[in-house]
Amino acid sequence: MREERGFVFSGLSLLLIFTVVLLLSAFLSSLRWGSEAISLKIGGRKVAFAGEDAAYNVRKLAGMGILIDNSVLRDLGLVYLQYGGVPVVAWRMENLVYIFASRTWGPGENARCVKVVDVGPL
Repeated sequence: MREERGFVFSGLSLLLIFTVVLLLSAFLSSLRWGSEAISLKIGGRKVAFAGEDAAYNVRKLAGMGILIDNSVLRDLGLVYLQYGGVPVVAWRMENLVYIFASRTWGPGENARCVKVVDVGPL
């Protein structure tokens, strides 16, 4: 008959294993929370850059004398959505162009950038 051996935890080793499991779960939870915070910060910078860049492009177009109407602004917003993944909505009311860039990741987790650019009369 073959001899079968097993491993039996003593009371102290069982307490050490429980401690290690609890510390590991706390570490992984804080690591996940930290990575979510970093991704939100990166996403917020992306939204802010899209809003600033859209305002810069509208100023440059107006400075070159190009007519800026709502169809041009709609196409500009589609470019930011397609290439940057950030929805940018812009519209013109009289001499002002309103630019709104925003992105939502979950409840209470969103980033917004609002710009107003004076482009002169039509």
